[in-house]
Amino acid sequence: MSTKKTPHLRLNLSFAALASVLLFSCASPEKEPEPVPEYPLINEIPVAEPEQDDDANALLDKAEQASVSQAIVYLLQSSRLFINEQQYGKSLHIANQLSRLPLSPSQSTYNRLNSAHALYELGEYELAQQQLKLIEQRSPTQRELRLRGQVNEQLDMPVEAILAYLSLVDRYPSQDVTDSQHLFDLITSLQPWQKKALSEYDTAHLKGWLALDQAIAKSNANPAAINDALSQWQRDYQRHPGRRLLAQISSKVQTMSNQPTIDTVAVLLPLSGREKRIGETIQAGILAAYQGEQSIHFIDTNTTSMANIVKQLQSLTPDVVIGPLLKHHVDSYLQLAPQQATRSLEPLAGPIVSDTLLTPNPAVRDDAITRVDNTDNLTAKNATQGLYPWQTLLLNLPDQQTIGANQYALSMLPEDEAKQAAFTLSKKGFKNAMVLSQDNAIGKRMAQTFAQQWQTLTGHDITIVYYPEGKKMQSSVKSSLDVALSDQRIYQLRNRIKENVKAEARSRRDIDMIYLIANADQARLVKPYIDVNISPFANAIPVFASSRSHDRDADTNTRRDLRGVTFTDAPWLIPGASKDQVQYAQAQQLWPNRSSQMARLYAMGIDSINLLDKLRAMKLLPSIIFEGETGTWKLDQQGVFHRSLGWAKFRSSRISAIAME
Repeated sequence: MSTKKTPHLRLNLSFAALASVLLFSCASPEKEPEPVPEYPLINEIPVAEPEQDDDANALLDKAEQASVSQAIVYLLQSSRLFINEQQYGKSLHIANQLSRLPLSPSQSTYNRLNSAHALYELGEYELAQQQLKLIEQRSPTQRELRLRGQVNEQLDMPVEAILAYLSLVDRYPSQDVTDSQHLFDLITSLQPWQKKALSEYDTAHLKGWLALDQAIAKSNANPAAINDALSQWQRDYQRHPGRRLLAQISSKVQTMSNQPTIDTVAVLLPLSGREKRIGETIQAGILAAYQGEQSIHFIDTNTTSMANIVKQLQSLTPDVVIGPLLKHHVDSYLQLAPQQATRSLEPLAGPIVSDTLLTPNPAVRDDAITRVDNTDNLTAKNATQGLYPWQTLLLNLPDQQTIGANQYALSMLPEDEAKQAAFTLSKKGFKNAMVLSQDNAIGKRMAQTFAQQWQTLTGHDITIVYYPEGKKMQSSVKSSLDVALSDQRIYQLRNRIKENVKAEARSRRDIDMIYLIANADQARLVKPYIDVNISPFANAIPVFASSRSHDRDADTNTRRDLRGVTFTDAPWLIPGASKDQVQYAQAQQLWPNRSSQMARLYAMGIDSINLLDKLRAMKLLPSIIFEGETGTWKLDQQGVFHRSLGWAKFRSSRISAIAME
């Protein structure tokens, strides 16, 4: 009875034959004490990329009959072909078996590349990265560079991905613009702080790519300004590969020039009930930035159902809707969007509708603030999203619904702030970070985001300490710095020798920075305690904090307690950083006692109306940014605006803006 050889059996037989030959050639009359045989060097046969019509199984058959040197080549090529055939398990099996043989350096590189490629296709990006890190060669292949870029993209390391793609486009120029287009798309997707880090590298053509991006980014969405900047760029970079993209960019600029004007704006805000103060603060920001070029209609989302509001909008036929704000209103609004809609050609003109008092009310509930804090990630649970005939700028991220093609959303996610801080600080040379975070939902999300980003960028895990409220907070900080253990050792030594030992408690020295997630009151207690518990034998540990630690109404004593802390916040809350100092001074005069929390919402109102005439442009050309009062806004491919915050530092009695990126 004959046994049919399966591909897996052929693989095992091939490797068994190879191992037998190698072991036999190593054999000697006497037993060697070494438990692992030393294989002889194999005459290297260069590994050429297999042809597209080659068959992986056919190469396995050849490997059984070939010499050792040639068999290894066939096996390497079959591993590559199994990837093309989407049989990634077989490819990995061959690569794993080959890794046990004495491959030449070039063969070993090819084998690891096959392994990394198969792992990437299986979604095992971290394992693929580990294999790529083992590859060392001065002339990387086209497949290796592309794979490095793809793996880094999936690991959320866009800067590293861009560096790989830059080498790919430079070393392997092609008539196809696909690689250049993907490279530029990735550059335009970066946040400003990521672009700053990228600009520090000295890589072929990088300066020109960044200059092309900036020519568009700084245009304020003005088509004429973009055309002028592109003309200048062409004169400056006459041999740059990015020139091949100019025709497509120019076409998009022309489309921008033909966009309809915005005549009517509807704003959906909670202007009554327990969120009244929040809604009125955003409304005040919108009106402060209003230039009188459109008619604005405010609709209270707390006095009627969303279905009735949609009917009002259908009668009003606005060009753009701002809002809703509250998350459940956002989901209801998106859910009610018709599957098919047509745009009325005659917009209904009307006066400004605003009978709401803009004077802030005394107090606002904390849970009301939480409900508008963008605390949930954007999900895609509704695959059939309808569309309204007008554009919409949502003031919160949806929870259950998806964002449509003509819809946009402002993200105020605290995770964005933590990610920016981790990225920026990791580029400052810090290696061993500690996060001290308040023990609540937002604190944990920020801490985990910071830790994940830090580990991705540096390869180092960090310590996270969640401190409770009250007296236990200080003991948690003391324990995290290992000062408590030092105190205990001193106490034990004193008891042992029965004398009063003069000794200083020593703090741990493996930490080189602390990221603090705390509100202003907690930060005021934690920061001095960190200073007190740093022993005189250790250098002071720099402390960085989130915007939650900044309360601009804090007294001089509070600022003195926070002296030296560097933090992120919206430009509106950093002295001298506002984009419109006249507007800022007027707001301070009208509402001198407005809290930091309300000031951030007021700034969001300013930004929301200033973004309206840039929505389509920022979608067409992702390079375009908007430098607003809540941060520098950038639109992603999902229609979500993410912001980059400014940096500032607590001095003895004041706060000053600083450059960190």
